[in-house]
This record gives sequence, structure tokens and C-alpha cells, in this order.
Amino acid sequence: MHPGALALEDFLVMRALNALPGRLRQLAWRRWLPLAVALGVLAASALLGTQATPRLLLLIGAAVVGATSFIWLTRHIEWGILALVPVTFLVPFGLGTGTQTEINLTILLSLLLVGVWALRMLVLERRAVLAPSAANLPVLLFIVAVGLSFLASDLPWLPFVTARAGAFAQMGGVLMLVLPLGLLLLTGNLLRQEKWLRWLVGLFLGLGVVYLLSRVLPGGGIVSRLFPEKSVSAMFYVWITALAGGMLLFNTSLNRRGRWLLGGVVGLALLVAMGLMRSNASYWVPPILVLAALLTLKWWRLGVVFGLAAGFVLVLRYPEIYELLFRTEEYSAMTRSATWPIMAELVKASPLLGLGPSNYYFYTPHFSLLGYYVQFNSHNNYWDLAAQVGLLGLFLFLWLAIALGRTAWKLRDNTGSGFQRSYAYAALAGLVGTLASGMLADWFMPFVYNIGFNGFRGAVFAWLFLGGLIALERLNVSTLER
Repeated sequence: MHPGALALEDFLVMRALNALPGRLRQLAWRRWLPLAVALGVLAASALLGTQATPRLLLLIGAAVVGATSFIWLTRHIEWGILALVPVTFLVPFGLGTGTQTEINLTILLSLLLVGVWALRMLVLERRAVLAPSAANLPVLLFIVAVGLSFLASDLPWLPFVTARAGAFAQMGGVLMLVLPLGLLLLTGNLLRQEKWLRWLVGLFLGLGVVYLLSRVLPGGGIVSRLFPEKSVSAMFYVWITALAGGMLLFNTSLNRRGRWLLGGVVGLALLVAMGLMRSNASYWVPPILVLAALLTLKWWRLGVVFGLAAGFVLVLRYPEIYELLFRTEEYSAMTRSATWPIMAELVKASPLLGLGPSNYYFYTPHFSLLGYYVQFNSHNNYWDLAAQVGLLGLFLFLWLAIALGRTAWKLRDNTGSGFQRSYAYAALAGLVGTLASGMLADWFMPFVYNIGFNGFRGAVFAWLFLGGLIALERLNVSTLER
């Protein structure tokens, strides 16, 4: 048949589907699409026959699984959000890119979920409406800023610099900046019942405890190796401390046994972070700040005393504390501080839009770092943002952080259940820890040439649970309005 005829036929079919009332259109989508996929698979099998190679059959099988998952997620996307937790913790699979970098399953599943959500809104619901939230505007403006920065990334911001990040690296940079915010909105808009937040928290805490126990119990090394690299990162320790500590201190519906268990989780998390991960301050400094924030929110006088005591000790014992923080990374600490003036020069080259996603890494060899001219990264999320998407992008991100903090503050004593109240407090403290971690490395928005795609495994936890704040806001709209 002539190609034009097929195109016209497809066009008429789509017009017919669009002409149906909303409910009938959904039924047509859900009943006919699986049939079309099945017929497509059968046709492909018949055409291939005995000539199919094992690799090709594997690809077809993967396509079938992917298509089936896609169809299922159009109906049950909440389960896909929950699946992100065990997938991140336990599935080491990565898709090769032809470089040293793999695209892990956490990224792929996140992309699939956000894509299904967008498609469902545009095709089934035929409207793109976000749940009312103070986070919406800074998120959308930040995505626009990333797009503008990407379009301007090839401009000669510094005339003596000719190298640029490759197309794949730039797209990866865009992905690491935009996908976390997509997950934030996805979670906030689609978890519409308290039970989903409960399951999300329970699944995370349950698997987290398994990992922590594997690090301290004899023979646990076999279990800990099941958790892929960077899935248990700074964000893991921040959020397991925040969620377990928040439930412990603020969930009045818990019995004594539940409180003892949660107290044990907090203690175990800090024990592993400060004992086994002491050489990396990113793993234990932010969780301590989380705990300090929770204690201050519970007993503000204790927080004041704690802050004064901490300041006094810092002044009195600064050399010892510096040694504790950086004794194994003194050179790293020295180089990080030396990067800041250079990063400031790079930001000055394009202050509004930045140098483009992933680009500044190729500008750095033109500046002396402790006498060396090498490529380096800032190991700081805020310098990364300023260098990649400019002061505009950094401002919009900080606006988003403030909006999320204000949302948590409003919700803390205006929620329906003990779980909801404790979740608001936990998210507020978790936000503090997340922002603090950004000062130590690019933990919440991984930079392509540092923490990278692999680091997205850990970053996903921050955006899932911060998205839970928006979901919680939806559950308590009437209370907040009163």
C-alpha cells in the first residue's frame, strides 16, 4: 500500500479516537493498545523465523517487556513510583552508551514514569494540570532556564576556549538537571492517598535497615554487595535519618515498640555513617545536621543550646575537627577551596545563563589549580548550578528549596494523622540535610563529570520524598485553607 495511504489511515484512526468521549477513549486506549502490541510481536516473530539471532531475540524480548510495562504503568503508575526504591537499591543493571558511562535502571525507570505521566495527561486526559503548589512555578522556570542554557552552550563565552562537552555529555547534563524535578512533580501529583506515602516510606526504611545490618553483622558483606554503588550514598543517610527520626519524634500514634525500632534505625544509620564512612564527610555531616534540625523542631530550647555548644566546640577545637573531617582528604579539601575562585571566574564569563550543561569542565584547564592546568569539577552542587545554568538557574533552584521548606513548615501542624505530621517534619529536616550535602559534593543533582549517572541512584531518594510534600499538601488542602 502507498505510504501516504497508511498515514491517512492512521490519521483517521486517531481522529476517531479523539472524537470519543473521555471514558470511551480511555477504554479504547487500554483495550486496543495491548492487542496492537501483541499482533506486532507475532508479526515480527513470523518475519524473523529461523534467521533470528540470540541478540536479536533478546532485544525483541526486552521490547516486549518494555511495551508491556509501559501499558501497565498507564493504569498503575503509583506502583512504578514505589518500584523505584527496590530498583535503585537492588538492581545493578545499566545500559551501555559506548563510553565509560552506563545509564542505570533507576534513570530508565524514572524517564519511563515521567514519560507515561506526560502521555497520560496529553492523550487520555487531554489536559496538563499540576496540583496547586508553591513549587510549580520555580520548577517550570528552572526547566526553561536549563533549555535556554543548553541552546546558548556553544556560544564563545571565553574566546580562548574552543573545546566543548560532546552532545551526549550535554544531553546527560540536561537530564541530571531536569529529571529530578520531573520526579518531584510526578510523586507530588500522583500519590493521591496517604497509603502510597506510607508504603514508600516503609519500603525505603525496610530495605535501608537490611543494608545497615549487613554492614555491622558478621557475614553481612555478601548482602551489602547486592546494593549497587552510589545507591547508598549521602542521600541515603540523610533520608533514613530524617524519616526514621521524624517518625520517632513526631508520630504520636506509634506504640513503644515502634519507637524503639525507629530509634534503633537512627542509631544504626549514624553508627555506620560515622564509624565505617568516617573518611567521607558527605556521609555523616548532613545526617547529623538532620538530627539537629529534628531535635530543634521538637525542643527549640535544646536546639539553641546545641547550636551554641557546637559553635563553642568548633572555635575551641577547630584543628582537631578539621583533622576529623579531612584527615584522609586533606589534599581534596585544599583543592576544593582552590576551585572556588576559578569557578567564580567561569560564572563571570556568562553570569545569567551559565556555560551550558556539562560544559564548564572543558573550561577549567585554562586556569591554574595549585599550579596545574587540568580538567576538574567543583565538588559543589551550587557552583555546578551557577556554572552550568547561570545565576538565574541557581536563583530558581534556591526559590524551589525555599518553597518546599515553607510547604513543610505550613504542613507540620496542619495534617490529618500522626504519620502525615511526622512526614512533614521529616521532610523539613531532610531538606536541610539535602541542601547541606550539596556543599560537600554534587549529591542531589549529579554532575556528569563527577558523581555522574551512577549518582542518580542516590539522588532519587531526595526528590521522591520531597515530592511527597506536594502530595501531602494535596491531602490537606481544606485544612490549610481554613
